[in-house]
Amino acid sequence: MRLAPWRQAQIPVNAMNSRRNRETKLLGTTVAALRIVGCCALLYCIFSVGDALFTQARLAHRFDRTRSTGVTATTRPITTEPIASDIATSFVAAPKARAAIGRLDIPRIGLSAMVLEGVGSRTLSVAVGHFPGTSNPGQPGNVAVAGHRDTFFRPLRQIAPGDEIAFETSAQDYHYRVSSVEIVDPSDIGVLKSHESDELTLITCYPFSYIGRAPKRFIVHAVLAN
Repeated sequence: MRLAPWRQAQIPVNAMNSRRNRETKLLGTTVAALRIVGCCALLYCIFSVGDALFTQARLAHRFDRTRSTGVTATTRPITTEPIASDIATSFVAAPKARAAIGRLDIPRIGLSAMVLEGVGSRTLSVAVGHFPGTSNPGQPGNVAVAGHRDTFFRPLRQIAPGDEIAFETSAQDYHYRVSSVEIVDPSDIGVLKSHESDELTLITCYPFSYIGRAPKRFIVHAVLAN
């Protein structure tokens, strides 16, 4: 039995409408999922920033209180822990920070951050970190400090030779002057080694605008000025 022409036309129309409904539902589900992912990412960013700001404020308060009372921290000996085989590994594999070192200030570029011992991922999420195996402020050799390029060390994009760097500790303030900057491979651990002069080395990832795991390291060399 043949269907009437109008009923024959109705069959593909119904199939098309059903397909459109499925596509609309799929699109709606996708949009809802993307919204949830976006909200989660936003909440994570807000939490991370808030955690970093809160930790910095707490560390600064304790540090300033220690300085005002005249109580100086015990000088830590240079650790015998070997320097990691490459800088990239050090950024994620070092032990979590426990001991506060001091405060790093570079007035010209607006950088000010508390420094903690260690360069583990947790440490670098809330502060800049002192590399184990390198000198401590006030000790001969190379004081190496690392930070993330998208948070505390982002202002290093603007640093230049001649800029002054202050490293405040509970015992004394140390002033450095930038001598040079360079870009190296993550495997170049020579930047962590001590040389003849007392120096400060700042390390962050490079390029600053790179999305994902950056392929290079941006190094700032400074020499003790006082």
